[in-house]
Amino acid sequence: MTRLATVSFSVLNHRSSSPALPKFLGRSILLIGLTVFCTTGLSVTAPTFSPNGGTYTTTVNVTIACSTSGAVIHYTTNGADPTENDPVVASGSAVLIGRNLTLKAKAWASGSPDSAVKAALYQSTGQIVAGLNHSLALGEDGTLWSWGQNNYGQLGIGSTADQWFPGLVSGLSNVAVAAGGIYHSVAAKADGTVWAWGY
Repeated sequence: MTRLATVSFSVLNHRSSSPALPKFLGRSILLIGLTVFCTTGLSVTAPTFSPNGGTYTTTVNVTIACSTSGAVIHYTTNGADPTENDPVVASGSAVLIGRNLTLKAKAWASGSPDSAVKAALYQSTGQIVAGLNHSLALGEDGTLWSWGQNNYGQLGIGSTADQWFPGLVSGLSNVAVAAGGIYHSVAAKADGTVWAWGY
């Protein structure tokens, strides 16, 4: 934590011809009075991220927190340092990160110096997996796409017709991970639910 000290002092410049005031080599003495008042103020602690950056296959919820009571956290995802005009996130709340970007956050509290900027890089790669005769692609935005043989509905498109180009799996969003089996597919969403279709 940063400790700041405020120092104030006063200067008295007295030049007098009074014989009562001593003179040194014919010059008046400069009288200086110094009063030091120290006040300490703790700066706002820097925000923390959980998880703290990294590479992910899809979107990730990043929890932003600040241990300074009453601090207001502002964040950016465009690479710029946050200002008090940027979006606010409550301490302990999450921000959804869905593409390659640098997340930055800074906290302010009334009567205290603002925090340092916290920054972390998040990279989203997507994912491609295969079943026996079908494939699945997980987009960095949490969408799931499928193509290939579909005799048991393993593509998740609402029919059993084969599809030879990527099509959106119906009814799923915020997918975190997916897998393809022989005649089935499985996906786990970011909320922890697991979905399966096919045979």
